Amino acid sequence: EDGIRDFCLSRGLGDVYKRQAKTLHDKLAPLGAKALLESLPAIINQSYQPEPQDESQACYAHKLKKSEALIDWNESAVQIERNIRAFNPWPVAQTTLNGETVRIWQASVMADDPATAKPGTVLAVSPDGVLVATGAGVLSLQTVQRAGKKPMPAPDFAHGLGWGRHPQGACFE
Repeated sequence: EDGIRDFCLSRGLGDVYKRQAKTLHDKLAPLGAKALLESLPAIINQSYQPEPQDESQACYAHKLKKSEALIDWNESAVQIERNIRAFNPWPVAQTTLNGETVRIWQASVMADDPATAKPGTVLAVSPDGVLVATGAGVLSLQTVQRAGKKPMPAPDFAHGLGWGRHPQGACFE
């Protein structure tokens, strides 16, 4: 479920009021703006009553590193697709193809049955995406980005590499 929540940072920073958009920034930003307008007067006149967090339910989220966004094609299609969503917009999931970095902006799970090819192998190109074998299932790459280029539909990427509908030997590393 998506939503917004007021929270107060207090450890090490003093009392700082922040607005957090849990996910889907563009969808939730208008809701956050409205909620801020409603709570701002109470913050200014110091009548705002923050509710302390239950420390037993708290967990620490470390700062993301680019290395965490490297795709491990041995993982399941479901896990890789989740990672792609988690690392968008930063640091963006990435892999390599023939030594060149390729960023993966969007993908979907086509099947979560075991693939018959080596993980990372390009199985086919369709109008909807580039199908890639994973450790468990098939992932359809939908939006990709070559180094120094803008993000593009994966079928256009495949066309630019001269791949037909069934590329031979293409494998992401």
